[in-house]
Amino acid sequence: MCWYNYITHIKCGEVSFAAKSSVFWDGVNKDIEKTVGTCAQCQTHQPSVTKEPLMVHYVPPRPWHTLCSDLFCWEQNHYLPIADLYSKLPVVRKLGTLTH
Repeated sequence: MCWYNYITHIKCGEVSFAAKSSVFWDGVNKDIEKTVGTCAQCQTHQPSVTKEPLMVHYVPPRPWHTLCSDLFCWEQNHYLPIADLYSKLPVVRKLGTLTH
C-alpha cells in the first residue's frame, strides 16, 4: 500500500500520524521524513524557520552606573523597585504617599 498517494501535502508530523494509523513497518518515520524532504511541493509549502540573531545588550561599566525603576501598588501600598543593570540586584522600597 502506498500511503503517500492518499495523503495531501501537509506537515511531516501529520503525514507520519496518518501513515502510522493505517500501516507500519520498521523505519516508517525515517521513510516519511525522506519522502517529505525530497518532495518539491512539500518543500515549497514548508514553513521557513529562521533563527533570530541574539540581541547584544548593554553592560554598564560598573555597579550602580545604570539603574531601572518603576512604581507599583500592592495591597493599597505604593512601592518603588530599583534594579542595578550591572549586578541585577533589585531593591524595593515602600513609599509613604504619592503626590500629583
